[in-house]
Amino acid sequence: MSTTTCDLVVPPSRDDTVAVSRSGFFSPLGLLSIATYAGRAFSELNVRVWDGNITPESKIRIRPDAALVGFSPTILSYESCLRLAQRAKANGSIVVFGGYQASSLGKRVLEANDFVDYVVDGDGELPFTELLRGRPAPEIPGLIYRTEAGIQRNPIQRVPLDSYPFSDRSLLDRHEYVQRFQDKYLKRGFHIPDLIYSQKDCMWAAKTGGCVFCARIDKDYRARAVEKVWDEIFWLHHTYGTDYVWDVTGSFIGNPEWVRAFHAARPKESGVALEIYGRAAEIIGPGMAQMMEEIGVHKVFIGAESGDQQDLRLTMKGATPGINLRAARLCAQHGIALSLGFVVGLPGETEESLGRTLAHVRQLVSEAEVETISCAILLPIPGSRSFQMLVEHRDTTAKYQSGDHWDLEGMQRDWLRLFTSISYEYAVEVAECILSHAPTQSAILRFQENARPRDDAMQPLPMSSAEAKTT
Repeated sequence: MSTTTCDLVVPPSRDDTVAVSRSGFFSPLGLLSIATYAGRAFSELNVRVWDGNITPESKIRIRPDAALVGFSPTILSYESCLRLAQRAKANGSIVVFGGYQASSLGKRVLEANDFVDYVVDGDGELPFTELLRGRPAPEIPGLIYRTEAGIQRNPIQRVPLDSYPFSDRSLLDRHEYVQRFQDKYLKRGFHIPDLIYSQKDCMWAAKTGGCVFCARIDKDYRARAVEKVWDEIFWLHHTYGTDYVWDVTGSFIGNPEWVRAFHAARPKESGVALEIYGRAAEIIGPGMAQMMEEIGVHKVFIGAESGDQQDLRLTMKGATPGINLRAARLCAQHGIALSLGFVVGLPGETEESLGRTLAHVRQLVSEAEVETISCAILLPIPGSRSFQMLVEHRDTTAKYQSGDHWDLEGMQRDWLRLFTSISYEYAVEVAECILSHAPTQSAILRFQENARPRDDAMQPLPMSSAEAKTT
C-alpha cells in the first residue's frame, strides 16, 4: 500500500507584531488532533506538523510530495499563511485552510486566492480525512469549495467529541516546548506542559452569541464525558510526564452540571495542575471556587475586560466590575492564581471609562494573586460582532465588505474612531499602564516597527497621563 503524505502548518505571526505571550510553550493541539484522527483512517500516513510559533517561515519546509497541505491561520499570521500556501500550490499539493479566520471568511478566501482549493468550516478532523480519502467535495461536511455555479458551503457535521482519539503529542519534537515552558514556569514547580479541551466551546457564546470581540467558531456547546477527560489527563501524565495542563475550552466552568460531574469523578491525587478559562459570573456560583480548588486548578483566566459597567453591558460580557472583584476574592481564598484579560476600546469607551478600568486593575491586583495580565486594543476579528459592525457601518462598508485581510492597525483605528471616544495613541498608553501591573504580560499593543518591546519581568511603568487622571 502506498504512503499518503501531508503537511499541517500553523503559520508564523507577523514580524512587526509586538506581543508577549506563551506562544511556543504548548504544541498545536488542533493540528495534532487532525493528524491523529486522519492517521487512524490510514495505515500508511506520513504527516508532518509545522508550528510557526517555534519555526520561522523561512525554515518551514513544506514537502514537494505532500498530497495535501493544511493551514490554520489567525488574523496575525494570515499573510505568512498566504505565502506558504502559494509555495505548497506550486508543488502541486491540494491546499486547505481552516480555523476561525478562514471559516468566517471562507467564500472571500476562495474568491481572493486561486491557490487555495478548500476551506474547512468548523472541526477539521473529519473534512481533512475525507479529502485525503478522495471523497467528492459535495459529500464532505463543513467544506467550502468552488463549483461552476459558484462557491458552495456544505453544512457542518458536529462530531461527538468523545469519538476523537487522544492527540498524539509525539508527532512533534516536544523538547523546544518544554524548554520554553520551563524557562518561565520551573520556578513555580511545573515541568511539562500540555493542552487539552474538555468542551467546545463557550456556554455563554452558545446562549447569547458571545462578547462583541469573540470570534470563536464553535457556537454550539459540546462536552466530552468527564471520565474521558480525566483519562486523557492521566494518560498525559504517565506517557509524557505532563504536570501542567491548560484546558483551552472557552469557559471550563460554563456548565455547572458538567463541572460537578467532573469534580465527583476526580482522583485523590492527579499529579497535574490545571489552568482554565472561566467567566467571573460563573466563578461566584454556589460552590464553584471550592470545586475548582479540589480538582487542581492552579490558575484561571478571567476576562475582566473593563472596570466600567456600561462598557461591559455594551460588550455583552454578562458581568460587572463588582462580579469581577467577587470572583477574584474567591479565587484568592481558594489559592487559585489569576490571569486577567482587559480590552481597551470597548463599545462606547471614553477616557473616563478607562480611568475606571485602571482603578479596577489596581484593586484586582491588590486583592488577588495575579500572575499575568493580558491586554489589547480591540481588534475586530472576522467572525466577531465587532467586525460585522465595521462591515455594516456606512463609513467602512466599502473597505470591509470584501477581501480577506486588511491593515491591522488600520482596523483598530477605524474601530476606535467609529465606536469609541478615544484615540489610538491614548489607547496604547492605557494598555501599557494596565500591563505594567502584573509580573508577566501578554499583549498585542501596536503594529509598528518603533513599538517599545516589553520584558516579561518589567517593573510598573512610571505614572502616565492616563493613570494620573484616576489619582
